Amino acid sequence: MIHAAFDRLKDDAGLEWITVVAIAIGLRILSWVAGDLKHLSEATLRIGDGQLDWQVGIQRPDEIGQLAKSFETMQQRLQTDELTVLANRDAFMLRLCHKISRAADKPDDERFAVLFIDLNHFKHINDHYGHGVGDRVLIEVAQRLRATVRSQDLAARLSGDEFVILLDRVANEEGLERVRRQIQAVLKEPLLAPGKDALASTDFGGSVGEALFPDDGTDAESLLKKADRRMYSQKFTDRPESPAHPLRRSSD
Repeated sequence: MIHAAFDRLKDDAGLEWITVVAIAIGLRILSWVAGDLKHLSEATLRIGDGQLDWQVGIQRPDEIGQLAKSFETMQQRLQTDELTVLANRDAFMLRLCHKISRAADKPDDERFAVLFIDLNHFKHINDHYGHGVGDRVLIEVAQRLRATVRSQDLAARLSGDEFVILLDRVANEEGLERVRRQIQAVLKEPLLAPGKDALASTDFGGSVGEALFPDDGTDAESLLKKADRRMYSQKFTDRPESPAHPLRRSSD
């Protein structure tokens, strides 16, 4: 802070006062700008190191503010799956790790869970109808998942036709099983996006595995592995005995 004092006023004191005030304001603005630039520089380094959720936190109407908004837009894109507009793997892992870290500080909080989802027979959609139709199916599945989960939950596309959901609060195993069955039922609804009669009338569905924190694991890798194993167990349990499938040719 800069202080200015005068023992008495003179005819030309106004000019002197204006000069001092101008210098003080200029230094104050310079300090303000330098602080935001430093914060923006730190955000750049953090994001570059993989901390995609680092808060830029700069609100101003000038070029620096516009640059900060650009960084926030970039952060959002880095955490979003381009095709489905769901969260991507990196964003999901960040949220899950933060959730685990907070749970360690508050062990009495309600439990949370991870659902691992794999679509059934998705390869046949790509093989028989092309990747364009396959992409539209993934988009429709993403929309269903987003509409099914609560606002505090997180649905993400892990890779290919694999999706994951982070359920923010789960009271018990029975509640988790109800949610798992609800997701499975949503996936069994006929596909509409492709606009193909064969797809619209066929129930492809998906297999869903679950993992409850802390019962099934206390770190991200353990939870995902547990949910993944249960998903595959569910997939083989639900697999029909007959190899016939609406998308397979008679020679398959």
